[in-house]
Amino acid sequence: MVGDLSDLEFKSMLRKLLSVITVLVLFGATSSAYAVGNKQGRLKLPDHIDQVSLSEALVLERDLYRGIHDGSISVRTYMRGLSQFSRARDLRVAAAPIEQFAHIHDTIVESYARPNVRDRFIELYGGRIGDLRRRAETQNDPESTAAVQLLAFLALKAEHPAIREDEMALADQILIEQPGHRSTLTPVQEARYALALSVAVKHDGETYVPLLFEKLERAENPKRRSQILSATSWVSDPEVYRTVLERLVDESLSPDEARQLLAALFANANNRWAGWRWLKENYDATREALDVSDNEIAGVLGSFCTRKAHRDIGNFYRSKSFGVTEFPNGVTQALNQIDRCISFRQKKGNEITSYMAGP
Repeated sequence: MVGDLSDLEFKSMLRKLLSVITVLVLFGATSSAYAVGNKQGRLKLPDHIDQVSLSEALVLERDLYRGIHDGSISVRTYMRGLSQFSRARDLRVAAAPIEQFAHIHDTIVESYARPNVRDRFIELYGGRIGDLRRRAETQNDPESTAAVQLLAFLALKAEHPAIREDEMALADQILIEQPGHRSTLTPVQEARYALALSVAVKHDGETYVPLLFEKLERAENPKRRSQILSATSWVSDPEVYRTVLERLVDESLSPDEARQLLAALFANANNRWAGWRWLKENYDATREALDVSDNEIAGVLGSFCTRKAHRDIGNFYRSKSFGVTEFPNGVTQALNQIDRCISFRQKKGNEITSYMAGP
């Protein structure tokens, strides 16, 4: 047991954290009942986020997602609502909207406005860095897990320089340790380990990716191997990124590990197009190495959000002799997901971009 959580519940929270570190993608909207409920059907924000319970706050976060997509709330209300979460005392509440911020940053706003998204996140959460570090380093509970989630976003998306320096120093310590040295880490320490390696790869992949693959060759612990693979997906250098892609088909990974790496690589927006070009060139070899169907490979392609991507993916699978109306279900689902993203971006993208670029 950890605090009031069972081991199973705590491991579930840790898996969510690691998905934020390695993927940072938007989850789907769910129906909810909180505060969608004055007579006009408009979402009502509390005066302060701490006025509501944890469960109500998490439902409110999903309602904001649903409201901006169905047009029932304005961009101003949406952004004001997400910003309220940053002031929450409970770090689980404070961390709730970071996947929406990641989606806005990676997919919705125009590229010129991405620095504004990063600045906005630092403005909202940067003042809590000291508290987040202390919580992550001294305790092992759900709020500590949320603290690492926020540090991960500040480091990997907002690119806060102070966090980058600390995490790269921790990565250096990890890489010189002997096998088994960290065999008894707590779940929160495991998450810090994954974050440090990811930050190091993002900012100096040319140095750290070869070191991590050397460590992978010696690693036997499945959890440790998974952390290393997740970290390598954050590489930003195009040439090094290609060397990571080539690991998918070089037989050094198990099929499960290769599937994990493919998903993580495509979840990272920076090199998604380069990944797609490589995948088209190596499609059959990748499918064989991963031991998957076309449906499962297509599952990573729904993260695109442009007509060009939709057209290119459709043309590629048509060339695989499925026919116009005979796509595998996974391909159809990916194309539909891209369509939904394009529709939302056309409706709200410019307005969100202007909001983020404004004062």
